[in-house]
Amino acid sequence: MFDFCLDSPGSTPVLDLNRVCDYLDMSVEEVMLFIPGAMEEIGLRLGLIGTAMLSGNLSDIALHSHTLKSVTASIGAPAVHVAFVALEQAARNNDPAECMQYIRVLKRETERLTSEISRL
Repeated sequence: MFDFCLDSPGSTPVLDLNRVCDYLDMSVEEVMLFIPGAMEEIGLRLGLIGTAMLSGNLSDIALHSHTLKSVTASIGAPAVHVAFVALEQAARNNDPAECMQYIRVLKRETERLTSEISRL
């Protein structure tokens, strides 16, 4: 369903502050206040996802992915958001191989997001 994440790295925007600002009716400065905490949450939960993957706990992967879908949507990070949507679905479908693929995608997309944020 979300194979474009795997086949076309970087095809989805990594950060779209204007869109999230319009949606939330907030300024870029206001949204920027949420970004450090959001990035901390993403890093923390990605670590928990890795631990869950090692133990084969796909329900924890689905739970953390579900939470991070909201976090990434709230800061305007569509590429990472789409990857978390796909990871959650793979975990709910009990597909560890597909989960591993999306975890790799998430590492790449999170690095892109971190890089983009550092340029702001």
